[in-house]
Amino acid sequence: GEHGRGFAVVASEVRKLAERSQHAAKEINSLSASNIDIAGKAGHLLEEMVSGIQKTSELVQEIKDSSTEQANGITQVNKAIRALDHVIQENASVAEEMASASRDFSSQAERLLQSASFFKLSQNIQFSDPAISGKSSVILKDKQISDSDDFQRY
Repeated sequence: GEHGRGFAVVASEVRKLAERSQHAAKEINSLSASNIDIAGKAGHLLEEMVSGIQKTSELVQEIKDSSTEQANGITQVNKAIRALDHVIQENASVAEEMASASRDFSSQAERLLQSASFFKLSQNIQFSDPAISGKSSVILKDKQISDSDDFQRY
């Protein structure tokens, strides 16, 4: 009787519980497989990220190296510009000195011409104009200059 019926009810409940446990185990197994798949994908994504990070690090290093090279180039250009500026300053100074010397020579030539005009030469002797002919020599027509009385004082 009565014990058998109670046993059947308990057995039925145990069966239902076993079915639910089996269903839960299948669901857990499915979730575990899904989690393993997700973990695998996450691992693959992390590998890609690490690869991307390494590539980014290499690019940053190349940028740093290029920047260093550019900075060195700029430093060399600055040194060259300073050297060029120094040469230009020296050239300007030399040009100014040459202009001053030219003015001095011109002034001395003018004084020399004035001093030479003190002497009166005979008609046989001509001076060529150095400013016109580019020569600074005495031209003799017919005779040599001697220590005779060919010139007179004023």
